[in-house]
Amino acid sequence: MRNLKIFVSSVFLPEKQYIINTLFGQFLGVPFSIVPTNNSNPFFRIELPNKSEIIISDSFFSGFTEHKGYLIKEAIPDRAKYLHSDFSPENDLPFLFGNDVFKLEENGKGNTILCGADIIASAFFFLTRWEEHVLPQRDKHGRFPCKYSFIQRNNLESRALVNEYVEFLWNILQKLSYTGIRKSRKYKVVPTHDVDNFMRFDTYLKSAKTLLSDLIIRRNTGLFLKDLKLILKIRSDKQKDPFDTFDYLMDESEKIACVSEFYFIPAIKGEYDFQYSINDDRLAKTIKNIAKRGHKIGMHASYNVLKKPMVFLAELKRLKNIYPEIRSNRNHFLRFEVPASWQVMADNNFTKSSNMAFSNKAGFRSSCCYPYQVFNILSRKVLDLIEQPLIMMEAALVKDKVNPDDFFLQAIELANEVKKYNGEYVFLWHNSNFNLPEWEAFAKGYSGFLSAIK
Repeated sequence: MRNLKIFVSSVFLPEKQYIINTLFGQFLGVPFSIVPTNNSNPFFRIELPNKSEIIISDSFFSGFTEHKGYLIKEAIPDRAKYLHSDFSPENDLPFLFGNDVFKLEENGKGNTILCGADIIASAFFFLTRWEEHVLPQRDKHGRFPCKYSFIQRNNLESRALVNEYVEFLWNILQKLSYTGIRKSRKYKVVPTHDVDNFMRFDTYLKSAKTLLSDLIIRRNTGLFLKDLKLILKIRSDKQKDPFDTFDYLMDESEKIACVSEFYFIPAIKGEYDFQYSINDDRLAKTIKNIAKRGHKIGMHASYNVLKKPMVFLAELKRLKNIYPEIRSNRNHFLRFEVPASWQVMADNNFTKSSNMAFSNKAGFRSSCCYPYQVFNILSRKVLDLIEQPLIMMEAALVKDKVNPDDFFLQAIELANEVKKYNGEYVFLWHNSNFNLPEWEAFAKGYSGFLSAIK
């Protein structure tokens, strides 16, 4: 038998079952059983088949009662603590709760490793994002401002800490002569494309606005003539619209054997962030072409869906009229709320969310590069929904790295971080951010970027 026995206090059992299942089941893929106990000892005890054991501090959950709960601002630490250990992938393992005690002892039956760092509750903190529910700050778009997150306050956005915890646990198990086999994983690149703007010149009104802006605002006659010539070519089907990069994006993904994901806004004329109609025949043709080529279609729920589940449902119905197999969603402007937005998706039979991304820079918002099942911290239930963390959004990274060389250097460094753990490098590049003057230098590097991260 290679089963681990994990003994836990029954206090906050749903939370503990969720995070243990995630770390040991979904991520490591090792057989285990959870044994709830009635004692209040503040530790997780992991018993190996050879009678060795790992004792990890349960300093966080043991400090609260289920009646009062832990969802309070005071439960969020200000600064990270660090455990220095050869078992950690980076030697300095950041954690939130507990202490940095770490030692190996003989227990008469086998070896015991004592770990004062409560990495179990730390992983729960990162994956559930419960601090975003607790902290009151919101930006002008109603989003949690990521600069207030523990991760960014401690400059940890470039580290996949939950993955570091997984490796730390595995290395400890190996030290104690565990003979089980962990889940096999393979590094994967996932290009995604939010279609905020379908076409630049699909209406006469858009064309007229551009030309008038060239003359009145930009006062550039040369640009006016250039845009006029382009518009005439598009109207006569001699050239593609600048935002019609769908075939190009699929071609580039196919060169590195990847599948692109395209997220469409199901808007109609008259709505707040309407840029194109979901009922446009050209849009339906594009979606069918994407599906025919084996790439994926997702929903890009509009700006207005936050806290409005009925609007979400109405938009879903519109998109399903064109493409019934919609199972993934990313909210426009990343207007996402923990845990309500996850719950809305689960209630509407979505199987995947891809919303865990910083809006102000690239990095690991949930400190993880594996897809993972989500947990509703209010209902205290596991949802039948997988979060696929979005690690790099070009529009966010460019705010931080305006030089193309620095931009691609950081984007590739993040990919290398994901490669360490055989994770999924999910990135977003909008279809409309190619044939524009401000994106020209970055767009030229797109193909080389894909080659570098494959």
